[in-house]
Amino acid sequence: MKYTYEFKRQVIDDYLAGRGGVLALSKRYGIPGKSLLHQWITAYRKFGDDGLKTSWTREVYDAEFKQKAVEMYLAGLDSYEGAAAKLHIRNPATLNRWVKEYQEHGVSAWEVRPRGRPRKSAVFPETLPEPEKSQALEVTMMPKKLEDASVFIAMACSGRHVSVRNWKLPPDVYPVLGGAALAPKRLPEMSYDDFGKNISKEHPLYAELTVTYWLHKNAPKVDYLGVCDEHRCFLVTGGFRKALMAQDVDVILPRARIQLPNIEAYFNPMVTGALQRRDYERMLELLDTKEPAMAACARRLFQQEFGLPSNLLIARKDVFHDYAAFLFLMLEAVHQRNKADKIQQEPRSLAALGELLTSVYFAYHKELKIQHAHTHLMA
Repeated sequence: MKYTYEFKRQVIDDYLAGRGGVLALSKRYGIPGKSLLHQWITAYRKFGDDGLKTSWTREVYDAEFKQKAVEMYLAGLDSYEGAAAKLHIRNPATLNRWVKEYQEHGVSAWEVRPRGRPRKSAVFPETLPEPEKSQALEVTMMPKKLEDASVFIAMACSGRHVSVRNWKLPPDVYPVLGGAALAPKRLPEMSYDDFGKNISKEHPLYAELTVTYWLHKNAPKVDYLGVCDEHRCFLVTGGFRKALMAQDVDVILPRARIQLPNIEAYFNPMVTGALQRRDYERMLELLDTKEPAMAACARRLFQQEFGLPSNLLIARKDVFHDYAAFLFLMLEAVHQRNKADKIQQEPRSLAALGELLTSVYFAYHKELKIQHAHTHLMA
């Protein structure tokens, strides 16, 4: 269905005026799902009115332009949205597709092929059997030694991946099915986040953080603990690997992302993606009560333009556990207050809030030896 510029602008105006959130406005105007309205909001923020106007001609990009765009993104200085905006690519999903093509085939993915040449058929993984109920968790939680340091990085996965047997995972990365308590099917070659003490059933709100919680409560005996997800994994090579081997680093974090004009201004609208302004303000109120010094750090941080783009990290085990204890104390407090007020929370809202709290925690603990690494796109 085609939507006119006038229609899109009316919806955006209502959103910016606070006359409803993404979900409410989508229902009010009969827009299927929320992703389409999110796309309009992003396009309007990046391109203004031009971002809402339908392009009747398909934009064509040559291989050199695509390579430049992909390299800009992989440099780690921008999100998909940021890089797309700088290069005037209207849909960030286009850049996402180019990155996948580049990592699978290199620049040859964009070679012009003669018309009529048959495409290579897609190869799908075979259907895998259900794992036996007697499968022991310890079998999939045997940390590998990294010279003098042992590392266990839990990769938070969703049920839409049938198998990880063909993924080229680093030796210290272990797939864990997030929200396993709600999953209709178990997957072999994975651990599950509903073993031991867990919040697996809260996956719709916590998303990948159910795996972080699971690792916090059920961690193997290793020197370093970490979390990545099915989309991105750390590139722990060269100096980073040497620092881990020598146990000469406390934390490895993703490279910071730019959010203009600053982080706080990003939350001026009523709703920004999954995270609502209400939750943002409640987080600050709870920090004032529970961690006053950290609250002051948070307010300074949110006036800056750099923040962590995800909940990914690798940390010395004691640092990881202290971080996780702080993170889930704050998230649970927000969650319980919303429940007491009978407020329906957006899917993934607590995971989005967790990204801010992760930034706050590591900005506050300046005594830690922190390095920032690139992340590798997995899928």
